[in-house]
Amino acid sequence: DGTEITESRAIGGPIVSAVGDIRYVLGDSQFNSADRFYDKVQDKLDLQGMKDGKSYFIKHGTAHSLGGALMFYLAAKHHFPITTFSSADPRDRLNFEELAFINKHPEMFKDYYHLTDWVGDWQVMARLGNPKAVKEVFSKQAGITRFLGLNGHYLDSYAFSKSGDLFNDPIEELDDELESLDAEYERLKANNALTDAETVMLDASAAILLAKAIKSEANDGADEVISELNTLIKNANNYWKQTKSMCDNMSPDLSYDDVLNCLDRGGANYHTMVGTFKDKYDERIRKAKKIKNKFNDWYDQTTAGISKMVGDDQELAGMFKK
Repeated sequence: DGTEITESRAIGGPIVSAVGDIRYVLGDSQFNSADRFYDKVQDKLDLQGMKDGKSYFIKHGTAHSLGGALMFYLAAKHHFPITTFSSADPRDRLNFEELAFINKHPEMFKDYYHLTDWVGDWQVMARLGNPKAVKEVFSKQAGITRFLGLNGHYLDSYAFSKSGDLFNDPIEELDDELESLDAEYERLKANNALTDAETVMLDASAAILLAKAIKSEANDGADEVISELNTLIKNANNYWKQTKSMCDNMSPDLSYDDVLNCLDRGGANYHTMVGTFKDKYDERIRKAKKIKNKFNDWYDQTTAGISKMVGDDQELAGMFKK
């Protein structure tokens, strides 16, 4: 029920919002249905003697898409851990205490999603709980909707290892690489690496070679990240072109502009299928280039410092000889 979800209410305007509120008050929304379902499950557990004081033996909940929003809603009210996939945003039906509980116990609210899923990734505000972007694979369920950017919203677009773990999203792996490079730079700067007089005097040429190797390794890492991100941008553009072409071929009675308008009404346009991701990727590319420049500057400063120390040492040695 889209009238119950934060973003669809914002897009639909006051009428949609009012419908959602009225249905909730009348007990006619899916959130009300979730309440009734929870109560029935608890009653059955009670009849089976699976009751321990005031707590029940519901150990975990899981759901997908709108179901994810419903599961967030129930777990925040009744305090049990959950795992959701491509979850919608449940905030419109959470009160202050429930939101506070999620924020205090984010580890109980695992939320997996794909960066390319514009349905599950349209949250205006930061995601609730403990969100994690994971790898997207080809969905057999998506069918033609794949070309509307919906592949990543289907449950079978999630890839699991043999141990049952979800594979990381490649963008998250690239982010980890950037964070690792940046952390290494900060460590080098904080420790004044390769500028210690004792180290330099042992072997100045070796120190310079080591500095050059560190710079080269950092540059290679940053360049690899930049290359991967540019490939993702190119793939997104190609995907959008294929979508337009396929839909145009399937609609011979419509003009090209009409096809684009139909796609746009369904939520598929350049912004949702390319622009949003390009902005995210471009931001990472800028970060990678900045890190690369920081290492280059560090190398220049380090080698200049080593050369100065070697020169000072030679001058001092000459003074003693006199």
